[in-house]
Amino acid sequence: MSVLAVDIGGTNLRTMVFDSSCYRGGTDYHGGSSPTPFQLHKLPRNPKGSLDISSVAAVLRQQIDICRAEPGAAQVEAVGVSIAGTVDRSRRVVVRAMNLGLDDVGLAEMLEHAAEVPVVLETDSFAAGLAEARLGSGRGYDPVLFLTIGTGVGHAVISAGEVLRGARSGASVFGHICVEPNGVECYCGRRGCLCMYASGAGLAALAGSAGHEADGEAVGKASQRGEDWAREVIAQADMYLARALAAALSLMNPARVVIGGGAFAPDAERFARLQLGVTERVHASVQPIEIVPGRFLGSASLVGAGLVAEEAVVVSKRGDNAEQRHS
Repeated sequence: MSVLAVDIGGTNLRTMVFDSSCYRGGTDYHGGSSPTPFQLHKLPRNPKGSLDISSVAAVLRQQIDICRAEPGAAQVEAVGVSIAGTVDRSRRVVVRAMNLGLDDVGLAEMLEHAAEVPVVLETDSFAAGLAEARLGSGRGYDPVLFLTIGTGVGHAVISAGEVLRGARSGASVFGHICVEPNGVECYCGRRGCLCMYASGAGLAALAGSAGHEADGEAVGKASQRGEDWAREVIAQADMYLARALAAALSLMNPARVVIGGGAFAPDAERFARLQLGVTERVHASVQPIEIVPGRFLGSASLVGAGLVAEEAVVVSKRGDNAEQRHS
């Protein structure tokens, strides 16, 4: 089976021909490497700043045509798309993607016209969480709480191999837990949200408050070099993250917490500090608490997009076989 995995982020568009059988061994893929390398494209936006859907469709069409042109290559049977926004899977609609300027947009149907194969949409944090729970650091644990820390902070809860979506498909916004009442104003319109302190953008803001101009990646590198100001910024961000995590752990008591995303490097000292900060804040009933780095730190949402596409193909074939038996 061959499917095309697509990840639409806030900055880049990534595509990858996906086969889950390549990921079922014990190899780690930290840093974004994978059995099949992904293609990186600059995210197309229209003059108003919202996602240029026609350009995304053109990229998909191009990638599928390239696959078809390769001698002996398996044909792409479906496309899985993870996107930084809230997705209603049943309606195949992006309900809200604030950073992409999308509001109640039937993206799956629009892309399907170009791809000429079924297109499945998924919220990026749900896709990433699914990848980690089924193939990565959460495999064999139930339930799993997955956090993705990048430009913002998202999450997924996975139980019995499936994502808990919530009543309105909104169980992905960990970054909007309030950790500082009357704190910094968030882009969502409220104040004190976790993403304003613990995300890549949050680290940059904290660095600015400390008199240093640096993005989240630069803060992380400075911390690894042992620069005190950067270590203090990350320690402050982790304090806020521990506050939010403690509330979540008290509510759902996961078997394992997996953290991934481009703005959270798998630093042993940082995980130890976070583990201690959370343990000090939660009831003994939910301990011991296990917090680990993700297996697919740079590509989890892309791997998850591939998984949902594969799943769609399997379900479709199952339905076709059932119709044939009854015809």
